[in-house]
Amino acid sequence: MAASYLVKKGDTYYFRHYIPAAAQHLGKKEFIKTLKVSRKSEAIEISRESSTTGKAGGLRF
Repeated sequence: MAASYLVKKGDTYYFRHYIPAAAQHLGKKEFIKTLKVSRKSEAIEISRESSTTGKAGGLRF
């Protein structure tokens, strides 16, 4: 499974989720939240939880 929802900027991974076109009128096309980790394995674990529970790094979005 490709981790297309992960973005690495510098040494930090971010969770990225595109907002559906029907909701983009709210002003955003994507949601980006830092995962505050530098290891890909940790980022995958956190982002899996984020994509299923609506939490990123312990914070709701």
